[in-house]
This record gives sequence, C-alpha cells and structure tokens, in this order.
Amino acid sequence: MSKRRSELEGRLDGLVSRIAMETQEIKELEQLLTDGQILANEILKRDLEGVICGLEKYLGELRQQV
Repeated sequence: MSKRRSELEGRLDGLVSRIAMETQEIKELEQLLTDGQILANEILKRDLEGVICGLEKYLGELRQQV
C-alpha cells in the first residue's frame, strides 16, 4: 500500500510540474501575442496617420481650387 501511495504521489508531482511548465509556456505565448498586437496596432496607427495627412493635404488643395 505504501509503495502504491508513493508511486501515485510521484505521478502527481510529475503532473503538477508539467502543469506548471505548460502554464508558464502559455503565459509566455500570451505575452508574445500581446507584444505582437501592440506592434501591429502601432504600425496601423502610423499608416492611418499617413492616410489622414494625405487626405488633409488633398482637402486643402481642393479648397484652393474652389
């Protein structure tokens, strides 16, 4: 009985360790995803600012023509 208990405790410890490692890996992947989203948002923001600037310039030119 004691041998079986020790065996089960060993398996449980192994599973707990594995869950801890996988949890850490998930956290790291979440951070990578968040960082990627932030970078993508910054790039999109710059692109949109460029479009807005171009549209404002175009609008100014149209006003001059009118």
